[in-house]
Amino acid sequence: MMNSPKKIVSLRAPANVDLKRNPAFAGRSNPQRGFLLLDIELSMQGVYHVYILTNKYNTVLYTGVTSDVYIRVLEHREKVNPGFTSKYNVHKLVYYEGFEDVNKAIAREKQIKAGSRQKKIDLINSMNPNWEDLWEKDFSNES
Repeated sequence: MMNSPKKIVSLRAPANVDLKRNPAFAGRSNPQRGFLLLDIELSMQGVYHVYILTNKYNTVLYTGVTSDVYIRVLEHREKVNPGFTSKYNVHKLVYYEGFEDVNKAIAREKQIKAGSRQKKIDLINSMNPNWEDLWEKDFSNES
């Protein structure tokens, strides 16, 4: 079987974050700017995730799509980008599902966003009835 084509993507991440846990990239420090410059090798046929985040009190819901749920949730946690999740401290991963096709992932994200709050709650409860932080449980121990 042939390996899928790869591409290298560069990304900036806060220097105070231990990103060495994720084997997908090798970082070099850039201390004068407080960021790590990362070169990430991505499979062109990678897995895409639709995810739902909430805050500490489970009162706010945010739905997104990403090609790397580990890094994306890390960005939410570190408030790399200003916006809704930074403002309302939304970084607890309570739901995610994977797709091989980015178009299917985007369509699913739109479907979830179009649903009522109760439908989102029911979806979370079906996978994660205790609303545990799945990033801590499933991803934070990557090495």
